[in-house]
Amino acid sequence: GKDTFANLLVVKIKERFRYKENSPVSIIGQPYSKFKYGIESKSFVENLDTKYGKERIIEYLTKNRIESEKYINSLGGLVICIRGALTDIATFNYAFNENTNNTFGLCSNIKYIDKLIIIDIDENEANDRIKNRNIKRTWREHLPQLKYFRDFYLKYNSNHVKEKII
Repeated sequence: GKDTFANLLVVKIKERFRYKENSPVSIIGQPYSKFKYGIESKSFVENLDTKYGKERIIEYLTKNRIESEKYINSLGGLVICIRGALTDIATFNYAFNENTNNTFGLCSNIKYIDKLIIIDIDENEANDRIKNRNIKRTWREHLPQLKYFRDFYLKYNSNHVKEKII
């Protein structure tokens, strides 16, 4: 799962870049539920819950993103966002069948994103791995959605992102 991946990632980053064991590396899942509209934003992203309507979802995602970035600025060191702004944008586009340029407050409190790292895998291989877990799939874990999100992430470009690595 995400927690196992996150812990392994921190260990490997510290090894690769020769960080000290106590060097600050923070991993944050987003939307962040402890901030304003976090529960509503998370419900939308995780469950494709559109009951609040398009305009309110824009408000919720934006206010949550702004608060998240204030928090990220306070951390220092390396900060890794799992299921971050791109997932918000891609989910919104998927849910409302539009290609919005709305960034939901992305980089409103930070200068830019230093590195956007996309960990890529073929959607068919991902589908097979998910199938072999023998647990209930989330809405994003079906083949059409795996393909949609993969394509979205690989094609995404923004002037808020300094460097994109796949």
